[in-house]
Amino acid sequence: MYLITPSTRHSLSLLCVQVANATVLTHARVGAPREIQVGDPSAPEHASLLATYEQWWALLWANQQARNVPVLIEAEYGPSPYMPSLPHTGMPVSDLAHVVEFVGRRQVSRFKDGVCKAP
Repeated sequence: MYLITPSTRHSLSLLCVQVANATVLTHARVGAPREIQVGDPSAPEHASLLATYEQWWALLWANQQARNVPVLIEAEYGPSPYMPSLPHTGMPVSDLAHVVEFVGRRQVSRFKDGVCKAP
């Protein structure tokens, strides 16, 4: 657990600005505390994680627009060992092509709808 205080909040804000200023390409992948990527970000149990990542991505993309640089988004998910799998069988928990298409289409739609516009 991390303790967010006014001083750490300020440090995190500065860090976010530095990251945004250095961002060239966003790998739009939703991760979780115990897995590098969730099995299917369209699943209801991952809604809050997806919303959190989308807030971060929107900040990055708004920063890129404000700097007048291209916004590059790659819906990047991988097979095993990145994709969670079922025990004993090693079968992936979801369809990789569906996950990539869902994330890619969703982010392009959000961008076109103006969710990620620069202030």
